Amino acid sequence: MTPIKARGYVRTLLLIAVLAVAGWYYFVGGRRISEDHISAFYQKQAEATLSRNPEALCVLLADDFEGHSSGVVYGQRVAVTQNKQQTCESYRQMYSGIAEIGDKLGGIAQLDYQHDIDEVAISADGKSATASIRYTLNVAGSVMRYRGRSTDTLVRRAGRVLLQRSEEEASVSGGRRL
Repeated sequence: MTPIKARGYVRTLLLIAVLAVAGWYYFVGGRRISEDHISAFYQKQAEATLSRNPEALCVLLADDFEGHSSGVVYGQRVAVTQNKQQTCESYRQMYSGIAEIGDKLGGIAQLDYQHDIDEVAISADGKSATASIRYTLNVAGSVMRYRGRSTDTLVRRAGRVLLQRSEEEASVSGGRRL
């Protein structure tokens, strides 16, 4: 075998190896989810919430996301089902409302966000997980308070953990009027 043919053979073998690893990662490794992935997902969600970044929250939603939320908003019972686009618009409206609260208070409304992961169940095939969480978001102290529980279905696609489904029971209340 000539040196030129040998180099071509080595390049071909390297290309096959790279494609095999990439294929394995895409179809197997990049789709397996762990408790560490889930913890990291909720940390990213908390960071996006506290940085008032609705677009970063949208990136965490699967394209086929479906969310069901019910609860009490300022004394009124509500129930909503939303897809990804509708949920992203809700995030934008929520942060716009928080900015208005800050303007009325003469500054930026302070946010306090906390979440607790109560339970995680990873599917037998390791491709999805169900997480039960509790959260609170206080805006400007007691001006607006979000509290809720959700059962979330998380999936891992191409190495990214995404929220695919959420069943939420929440309440929104407020203290002082602006």
